[in-house]
Amino acid sequence: MQHIHFGYQNPFQAWISATQSDFAPKSSNGKKDWQSSLDRQIEFYQWLQSAEGAIAGGATNSWNGRYEKYPAGKSTFYGMAYVPHPVYADPGSNEWFGMQCWSMQRMMDLYLETGDTRIKSLVRKWADWVMSEVQLYEDGTFAIPSTLEWSGEPDTWTGTYTGNPNLHVKVVAYGTDLGVTGSLANALATYAAATEKWEGKLDTRARDMAVELVNRAWYNYYCEEGKGVVTEESRADYKRFFDQEVFVPAGWSGTMPNGDRIQPGVKFIDIRTKYKQDPYYNVVYEAYQRKEAPVLNYHRFWHEVDLAVAMGVLATYFPDLKYNPPGDIVNPALYGDVNDDGKVNSTDVTALRRYVLRQLDNINEKNADVNADGKINSTDFSILKRFVLKEIDTLPYI
Repeated sequence: MQHIHFGYQNPFQAWISATQSDFAPKSSNGKKDWQSSLDRQIEFYQWLQSAEGAIAGGATNSWNGRYEKYPAGKSTFYGMAYVPHPVYADPGSNEWFGMQCWSMQRMMDLYLETGDTRIKSLVRKWADWVMSEVQLYEDGTFAIPSTLEWSGEPDTWTGTYTGNPNLHVKVVAYGTDLGVTGSLANALATYAAATEKWEGKLDTRARDMAVELVNRAWYNYYCEEGKGVVTEESRADYKRFFDQEVFVPAGWSGTMPNGDRIQPGVKFIDIRTKYKQDPYYNVVYEAYQRKEAPVLNYHRFWHEVDLAVAMGVLATYFPDLKYNPPGDIVNPALYGDVNDDGKVNSTDVTALRRYVLRQLDNINEKNADVNADGKINSTDFSILKRFVLKEIDTLPYI
């Protein structure tokens, strides 16, 4: 039986094993097998990329876990059926946004190291989608996607990405998971470095958003007790301690090491009574009685690690960056508003033309860089003119 989740794939490791002699398997076919694995993993991601850009769940060869016949018209990938939430379904395995970041982080590493043209459009589409969903607030706080909702299916794989017009994702909840924030920043910073290396033009949006995310996470959630970053979380799923029955077959019984009785009908808390000794147990239980989700401060080791690694990645790829209080690093640009009057129109085109011809000095250079390549020149003038004439509808135009 195989249930394959995109989130657990590692195309970067496959490339290493297939191409780097220090890591090559000793078996006669090892490198060839890893190359085949790399190729198939890339196809898998392409098959699962939604119309918006996020990566959908995965595939199985055991429908309903019993090798049942696939439903008529089911989308397939080399004979395996599409499933939105492979491996586990409660909660759905691809509802959590963290799967996107962790997995695509490895894909960004692959792009940075290889410049593989097969994944250029894949990583760009994902980066564009995720940047459109991140919320950076004027008060220096932020929110990233937390819970995803999926609908439709990808097209059956025939070897070429179709755009999957019938596969969609919607962000239904946002949050500030600090570990996922670090992973997302890592992915975006790596992607930005890759664009500079392989495309000859740095994606400043991705770099700057990575900076904003780690900076805001640190400024808003640093623990004064010296424990790194700490955040409050609301955990509605704790009610399952008290509500959800643990399946025990009829006629079976036993005893936990601490003496808790195992028998049909027990709830989780009935066989984990030591939880009641936790100093915050009453906070959780009283919230449950009020039919509320308990809110507690959490210090998670993996949060610290993911955020620290993201800081290290930024320092490695962009060592000259300066970090200021949140909101001062990247103020979202109104691209095209060259004269800084809050509007984008023909007056801005004229101002940018004069600037390029060195007839004008005082413009908003950030807004004038309408292709986000870090330079202001005649290309920006041409793009802005096309935008004002409504020949293109989005800025920055990359």
